[in-house]
Amino acid sequence: MSGSYPLIVASLTETFRIPADLIAPDKSFQDLDLDSLALVELALVVGERTGIDLHELTAESTLAETAAFLDRAGAGSAAVAGPRPAR
Repeated sequence: MSGSYPLIVASLTETFRIPADLIAPDKSFQDLDLDSLALVELALVVGERTGIDLHELTAESTLAETAAFLDRAGAGSAAVAGPRPAR
């Protein structure tokens, strides 16, 4: 799996408390019951960690597609999978 995939998994488990065993590369955000507001929050979390804008993220996007997009944008090795900075 791509370098950004662990970042996505960490963001989903930390931010939305989705159990890791429910997360898989072929799952869409819709499959994980994330609505449009949750996608905006996820895009903000990932953006904070990578500096990459996920404005094109849709509920039908799979985790693998999103990770591939992040990798193409250069997030793979630069992604920080740790906790978010305090606001």
